[in-house]
Amino acid sequence: MLALRNKDGEVYASIGGLAHQARVSREKTEEAVGKFLQPEPDSSSRDDGRRIIEIPGGWRLLNHERIKAEAKTANKAAYMANYMATKRAKGKPLNGEAAAVKDFGDGRVDKDFQPVQGVEQ
Repeated sequence: MLALRNKDGEVYASIGGLAHQARVSREKTEEAVGKFLQPEPDSSSRDDGRRIIEIPGGWRLLNHERIKAEAKTANKAAYMANYMATKRAKGKPLNGEAAAVKDFGDGRVDKDFQPVQGVEQ
């Protein structure tokens, strides 16, 4: 159902259509949808624990906004990880490193600087 939802968290499909998309039997799909429609007594959500409600032509995912926010956060973290890896691979200094690299190149080195043994300067 998550893969079939629209931007508002609505899934327009029939039981048969869901079964076909999930590649499971109609009976298994009816059982799963029935469970999602029932309240879950041990739910941590603020509502009664239902996952979906019926709407004309399909269902609405009740936790859609939370799922959407979590996906956005995960996508942003993955983007930043990829961006930083690419930036590091180019060999350019990261923010904060540029000034230190410039000072080192200009001969202004911290008085406590100890060169690494075996490395030419």
